[in-house]
Amino acid sequence: MIPGLGREVEGLTPKLTKLIHILEWTRIEDFVPAWHGIGRPPADRSALANGFVAEAVLELPTTVALIERLTVDRALRRIRLRMGFSP
Repeated sequence: MIPGLGREVEGLTPKLTKLIHILEWTRIEDFVPAWHGIGRPPADRSALANGFVAEAVLELPTTVALIERLTVDRALRRIRLRMGFSP
């Protein structure tokens, strides 16, 4: 696990712990390059991919459900800041 994240984040559920381990293990950012089309600024696709992983691990049916969960779950917000995923 990320050093100190377990101590920083209170209320880690088993699913949130599993999410941390999966995001660390897969390291999507190493495989998904920044994307940009002609005339477009680069976009970080790895954060979006990590968001989809979070949806799957937390068994959330939609991206809207992930956004709603982020508004109420302090531990998930903290993980999002440290691990870098976007809804």
